[in-house]
Amino acid sequence: MSLLPNQTAHDLLQRHAPPLVFVLYVAAVLLVLPMSRNAAMPLLWWPAAGIGIAAVHLHGARIWLALALAVVVGEWLLYSNLASVLFGSAGTLAGFAIAQWLADRHLQTRQPCTRFRSLGLFLLLFGVAIPLLLEVAHFVALSAATTAASPPTPRQLLSGMLANALGILSIAPLLLVLHQPALSTPHRHPLEYLLAYLSVGAALYLLIFVAAPTHLAIAFGMLLALPLIWSLYRFSAMHPLLILLLDTLALTFASWRGMGPFACASVNVSHVSCGIGLQLYLLVLIPSTLVAVVMVWKASMAQADLKLASTVFENTLEGIVITDSRRVIRSVNNAFLEASGYPKNALIGRPIDDLTSHYLGNEFFVDLFREISRVGRWQGEVWSRRADNSVAPEWLNIKVVRNRDGEPIHYICLYSDIAHQQRIQDQVHRLAYYDVLTNLPNRQLFNDRLELALNQAARRKTRLGVCFLDLDRFKNINDTLGHGVGDEVLKIVAERLNQCVRKTDTLSRLGGDEFTIILSDIQSSGDVALVASKILDALNSPVKAGDHELFLTTSIGVALYPEHGDTPDLLLKHADTAMYRSKDLGGNNYQLFDASMSEPVSQGLAIENALRRAIDDNRIGVAYQAQFRIADNRVLGVEALARWEDADLGTVSPEEFIKIAESTGLIHRLGEL
Repeated sequence: MSLLPNQTAHDLLQRHAPPLVFVLYVAAVLLVLPMSRNAAMPLLWWPAAGIGIAAVHLHGARIWLALALAVVVGEWLLYSNLASVLFGSAGTLAGFAIAQWLADRHLQTRQPCTRFRSLGLFLLLFGVAIPLLLEVAHFVALSAATTAASPPTPRQLLSGMLANALGILSIAPLLLVLHQPALSTPHRHPLEYLLAYLSVGAALYLLIFVAAPTHLAIAFGMLLALPLIWSLYRFSAMHPLLILLLDTLALTFASWRGMGPFACASVNVSHVSCGIGLQLYLLVLIPSTLVAVVMVWKASMAQADLKLASTVFENTLEGIVITDSRRVIRSVNNAFLEASGYPKNALIGRPIDDLTSHYLGNEFFVDLFREISRVGRWQGEVWSRRADNSVAPEWLNIKVVRNRDGEPIHYICLYSDIAHQQRIQDQVHRLAYYDVLTNLPNRQLFNDRLELALNQAARRKTRLGVCFLDLDRFKNINDTLGHGVGDEVLKIVAERLNQCVRKTDTLSRLGGDEFTIILSDIQSSGDVALVASKILDALNSPVKAGDHELFLTTSIGVALYPEHGDTPDLLLKHADTAMYRSKDLGGNNYQLFDASMSEPVSQGLAIENALRRAIDDNRIGVAYQAQFRIADNRVLGVEALARWEDADLGTVSPEEFIKIAESTGLIHRLGEL
């Protein structure tokens, strides 16, 4: 059942509230105007009270002008005396104002048909306090208008209060429901709606024209409950409330016309007593229906919550197993079935202990659930057995469900596939520590392993070697054949290098065409020389990359621990220096580091730094050399030559600094001088 009607009714009431309130209030007065002029029978139903109360409760200040005009017109239709109209209007509006204040202060919601507490407050205020307030306020105002008015009897005051209560309870809940936007209005066949309202008409006909005033009236009166029950469980809340309004309208007018079970059949019974009997009957029927509306609404919301929980249970990516207090499986979701490979009927009724690998021991779950009974939950890593007898690591989170006495009745077990998480972590680790192209360790992992190898060598008093390899003229391959061919060549080189080292050694790619090797537990430099020779031989064979056959060579530099350094940075630096010496010698060879190799490098670095400062300070001089024609010894021109005199380095020959300028890109700035 849906509590709320369609959006169209809500939009209509919201946009056109002031004129609608005016029209509805005046129409309600006109509807019962003939009954108000029957001196023998008091007014049984005052629907205008329900419209006014609903209007001020829903719209507040924005509705007051239209409501005030409607009240004045209504009083004018009831009384011809101007004083009665003015004072009656003032009393009615004062009652509405106090009612609005009470409702705003005590009602936390404008939708009372969703909670029993809200409905109880609504019935107390709108069914007792506010109807009495309106009746007293209206009578006091009329008494002030004319001194001829006689005070009402207690029975007349009760009848007037019940007329207000009946008007409010038969209309206000319906208008409150219509005011709310739709949430989940059930879609029924139009024929079902037609049959429901035809049954209302049939029940009213039997009650008014057939049963009354016979002894069958009470039995036929029960027929009114059937359409209400039908609409409660099949339609939105608007329909049972609308049926209540139709019942109230029909029975009130029938009683006024002297028909129906509440018509006065005996001259000894006053019309006031008969009217109060009808009012009390309807004021029992309406609150009972409102209570039923709340019950059905709460049941439908509970059903919706269960459906939502079931949808989440069946579609969550985590495996869920629910057991009873004896750890027997009562329910599993699809994710667990897919992960474990078991059919559902093979798990229901089976102890959850059976799903655990024997790795954990027989007493694992006994101790686990003893701990859960003590603290209420447990989480940790377990090994679960699949349907194919394989095992997989999973993260298990167990929560206990207790009854009101605190005794465990269910265990909710949430399984997370950490094997998948471990695969992701492995992938992240590989991206962080391995070269994507060659699958060799990268610079980060090389540095970590070199530091570890140095620590082990220092502790064991052993030696190790570091080889630094750089392919000769590899840039030409990338520039002429493309990087795709270059990448294929690097893969082949990595495979050949792997075949030249032991499994205990570390081969890594630092980047580009640079490779490094850590050779642990060596006896002498001859062991390193043997590996370097194997590498040179391995690369002498032509490399086939795509349609190209290429011949490669490499330059290798070697540094040893502890002779050439005892830190990773120092060993790698010295191996790099030795590699450059190998390149200076033409490549395709290996060189063992020697301290003298660092002097040209240091000298070149000093010249480079000093040259940059000299160019910035414009300290490069120019010498002009004449060019002669030998035949007649005539000067043909002059040649400009760069000369550099440095305060620290002294006179630096052009042969030295021009070569460095060309290799570092400074030659362009030098040519601008």
